[in-house]
Amino acid sequence: MVVLVSQAQFYIEKTQVIYFGLEGRMVFFHLWTHWDTSATGVRIPREVVLQGFFYAKDIDDAAYAIGRCADQPLFSAALATNAYYARPKEFIVVDLDRSRRRRQVRGNAIAIARGAAHDCRRFDYDASKATAAAICMDPHHAITTYAAQNYTQALAALRNGSTIMCVAHCFIAVEALKPVVLERYIRGTGKALEHIRNDWNLKRTSNVEPAPRLMLIFQGDEKTYEDAKVASDGFEHGSKIYRETVPLADECYELTLHYVRDALLSFGEIDDDSLVAIQRCNIPLTGREPSSTISSFTEAPGDFISGRHPAVAALYETSFMSTYGEECMALRFRVAWSEDDPTGNRRDPRKG
Repeated sequence: MVVLVSQAQFYIEKTQVIYFGLEGRMVFFHLWTHWDTSATGVRIPREVVLQGFFYAKDIDDAAYAIGRCADQPLFSAALATNAYYARPKEFIVVDLDRSRRRRQVRGNAIAIARGAAHDCRRFDYDASKATAAAICMDPHHAITTYAAQNYTQALAALRNGSTIMCVAHCFIAVEALKPVVLERYIRGTGKALEHIRNDWNLKRTSNVEPAPRLMLIFQGDEKTYEDAKVASDGFEHGSKIYRETVPLADECYELTLHYVRDALLSFGEIDDDSLVAIQRCNIPLTGREPSSTISSFTEAPGDFISGRHPAVAALYETSFMSTYGEECMALRFRVAWSEDDPTGNRRDPRKG
């Protein structure tokens, strides 16, 4: 048994069981969210825990095998929820061989999240399963999986505040998907390459290869495509200096993420209920690392309007909040006005 931990921006309400084949053997994963109630008694979603089971000769073999495929249950969930996750880290490994009385165990120190809660989305099993099927059941599943993993890396880069890295990972996914979407378009339309040139207003001497990126992935949006291409190429190949690529990435990253995700989800038949859950997450959830900083306004009682600033005590409590109609975790706070000045001495609020 191998237990891994991942910082993720989605939470799992009930333990989920996922299994798939690896080298002719089955891998079983139990997935759940670690809920923190230590601070205020309110349940705060923290890490996603993966408990993996795999028949192996020893714990090193099991840890290596499960570590290789631990991303599989998570990247489809990240794509469905459009939310970040960190690569799972090994926490505990236990030998469960019943034939041995003396069994090996090892553990690693893991930094467990504490403090302010972060925004997160609910893990929808059916939507995640439909997303995984769309990506992994395609005949070109090696390519679509590679592209999907780059999309999740783009979300991670954006969470760290790097729009240029976000666009670069998106364009890696675009390059990978280009031959696949062109083949599917030709097969679906039954058109010869010459007719496709006419559809896309390409000259006879033009190279048709770049066109699928614009027409089939970027949905004909020339500005976003050009900005993303120039930013990505400039960053990757050094054709532009860094300060020139970042403004382009800042301008185009949101639509680039949208187009790449749409292209990935188009590879499978997704049922209506799952599609609703997936479309509810069209806007990426890529908030920065949680912090205790909150900002708002408060109105002082009339007695405190004076020449001196009154002392203000802020009382924090963690709770559920709703943002844009979506349930997420955040901080709620109250501000209490006090007649004590910051030094602890009481004063007359009517005096300046």
